[in-house]
Amino acid sequence: MKKENIPQDYATALQVIDISPVALVIIRVSDGKVMFYNPAAAELFKLEKNGTYFSGDFFLDRQASRQLADKLKKVIYMERTELALVKTDHTTFDAAVSSRIAKYKGEDAIFSGIVNISEQKAAEKNRLQLIQADKMISLGVLVAGVAHEINNPTNFIMLNAPILQEAWKSILPVLDAYYREFGDFSVAGLSYEEMREIAPSLFDGIIHGAERIKNIVKGLKDYSRQDSSQLDEVVNINEVVYNSLGLLKNMISKSTRHFTVDYQKPLPPVRGNPQRIEQVVINVVQNACQALPSPDRGLSISTGFRLKPETVIITVTDGGVGISEENLTQVTDPFFTTKLDSGGTGLGLAISSGIINDMNGTLEIDSVKGKGTTVRILLPAIKNDKQVEIPVNDGNN
Repeated sequence: MKKENIPQDYATALQVIDISPVALVIIRVSDGKVMFYNPAAAELFKLEKNGTYFSGDFFLDRQASRQLADKLKKVIYMERTELALVKTDHTTFDAAVSSRIAKYKGEDAIFSGIVNISEQKAAEKNRLQLIQADKMISLGVLVAGVAHEINNPTNFIMLNAPILQEAWKSILPVLDAYYREFGDFSVAGLSYEEMREIAPSLFDGIIHGAERIKNIVKGLKDYSRQDSSQLDEVVNINEVVYNSLGLLKNMISKSTRHFTVDYQKPLPPVRGNPQRIEQVVINVVQNACQALPSPDRGLSISTGFRLKPETVIITVTDGGVGISEENLTQVTDPFFTTKLDSGGTGLGLAISSGIINDMNGTLEIDSVKGKGTTVRILLPAIKNDKQVEIPVNDGNN
């Protein structure tokens, strides 16, 4: 039908469709083929103009089309459904789609209004990530303050427990004499005989527990304090890994029942900043723990040395969900994350990669989807320097 023969009301409607900033598309339900689209849709989907009106062959994601059609058969009309749609150049974008199902040229078709919301979603994603990053900065300040508050009662325990332990030892002869003369008696709900046997371990447990709290607090304070910008300190990698795992012990124990750590000894030092390397190790190990779908999957950490070129290596291997091939090239990009819903900022690996690069090292990531990931932190060793060793409990951190 020629345009001059179209009834005035219908022609006006077509003009409205032509000038609408909303992409209007009619999609055949049976195969997802586009039967009609307006100029806004042509621009959005990168289509060629063909005459006064637009028609042609391009496809939205067929699975999305079928899913949308199934939903529309139940509700007739659907407002603002967010979908990933495909352009003719095979790139995808986020879209807000309002649709209804009706007949078009005698066939069931989906009538859709489409708005590209990729920029809005990206802006919202970045806003949430910046909020999370700000929370992490605030958390660092809070950790330092809380660590100081925890230290005070811990110091009381560490000071008083040995005094009580010595007092117990001092009165034991008196208690023993009373026991021999008058028989057994009750102490804190236990018989003296039982209490005499377990009291030394009770005191030892209190003292060792307080020492552990103090060491954890020290590690938190060291990690959260503002580190210097100097990258020329001599760093013992075994010690950095040991300290990092001390802070992550609880997370690791909850994430896996199969954890191993292997420190190569002796190991040459590297030149850099120990706090920043610790930050990288913590980030990588946290990611590995979060990737484990169940405690039955394993996690291993090792330090090692490569002769040519002389390089110290930290290797973290997990049996987790792995990273898809298309995401593997983006994992060190700022704000790229697959864990936004669970609080991921997309900054951890980006910052970690930058830290290692600043120390003339590299961050290598290998992964197989569904099987796990291996991250290697490589730093140049200090040449002609004595190799160092620290007292660590291999595999029991």
